[in-house]
Amino acid sequence: MTMQQHDASTEGNNPPSISTIDKTLWWLAAVEPTLLQQYTVDRNRFRIIGLTVGCTGVFAVMAWTYFFSTTTAPAWSFLPLGIFMGFVIVNIDRALIKTMNPFKKQWLPLLLRLLLALVIGLFMAQPAVLYLFDQEVKTQASIDNGVRVQQKRQQLDSIYAGQKTAITQQLVQFETQAQARYTELLQAQQAYLAEADGTGGSGTKGISVIAKAKQQAYAERTSAYNQWQAQHQPTMDSLRRELAKIETTIRKDEAAFAQLLNHGFLTRIEAMQHLVAQNDAVAFRYYLIMALLMLIELMPVIVKSLMPAGPYAVAAMETEQFDIDQIRKDLTAKKAAADHDLQLRQATEAASISQMHERFASLAKAEIEQESVHWQANAGRTSRQFWQSLFKRLLR
Repeated sequence: MTMQQHDASTEGNNPPSISTIDKTLWWLAAVEPTLLQQYTVDRNRFRIIGLTVGCTGVFAVMAWTYFFSTTTAPAWSFLPLGIFMGFVIVNIDRALIKTMNPFKKQWLPLLLRLLLALVIGLFMAQPAVLYLFDQEVKTQASIDNGVRVQQKRQQLDSIYAGQKTAITQQLVQFETQAQARYTELLQAQQAYLAEADGTGGSGTKGISVIAKAKQQAYAERTSAYNQWQAQHQPTMDSLRRELAKIETTIRKDEAAFAQLLNHGFLTRIEAMQHLVAQNDAVAFRYYLIMALLMLIELMPVIVKSLMPAGPYAVAAMETEQFDIDQIRKDLTAKKAAADHDLQLRQATEAASISQMHERFASLAKAEIEQESVHWQANAGRTSRQFWQSLFKRLLR
């Protein structure tokens, strides 16, 4: 059907008015309302497509709003950002279904559209799944954060291991020496007491010569032990403070790391993956819900690809072709008019140049005749003077 035949067939018919709901649904379906309202069969088809795009948009708003709630964005911006991203998704879907031609079933463009819709649907399904498994994900995220704290502690221990080992070895050496000297002190004390009460040594009870000798040895051991303590105790205390300082640094770094842990989007995604890997029941429901949610994003493309070509598709194609032909005719007419104007202008310029040449030739002839008469009247003038005078007259 040509455009003229189409106009003739619809002439005299009063198309029904378009309701606000239909305008909205048809806008979502990316159709021309003034053209679609003439075809009753296709109206409901595109209402269905509009509903699928609208449902996808509502789902996108909810998914993106929840996604932004898991980030550091301010609370007041969650819904506006979700609405903005939902609007973006709706327009992407409108662009996808608008570019689908029901008369050309080309699989490569269709696969590309499905792939794009699949990627968008896969991302939008993630926040929805996290919302459905919110409690389980939070529990697993807490466990994962605990594991991260342990791993951070191991990393910090490995960083300071060299310093701690060197200080600990020095401290152990000093403590070993202190314990050895203290043991010798205790042995001298016990030997003296045993000699004094007769339970050891010579067996003589009381302060005898031997007891006094052992008492002197005990006193010397005590003095040596105290002198050693006074000499090395500051160093041992300094080593202990170094160990305590390192441990405090590790604790501060560990606490700072713990403050960075959160239940953000990526943390929840990782927790969800751990749940899926650890529990087959969760994995089955996870993939099932993911498939269902992704179908929401794929539905507009699937519905449009399965929809047969109706009267609207034919009329839209004919209208588009008619507009293209009309533009080509207009451009051809404009080019022909421009060519005609150019030829006319060139002819006019050629005639003007020819007239100028003729006029110049006649003027030049008259000037030559006048100058010749003047030259002949003055017999004393040379031919050089004649030509110089003639050139001046012509160039005036």
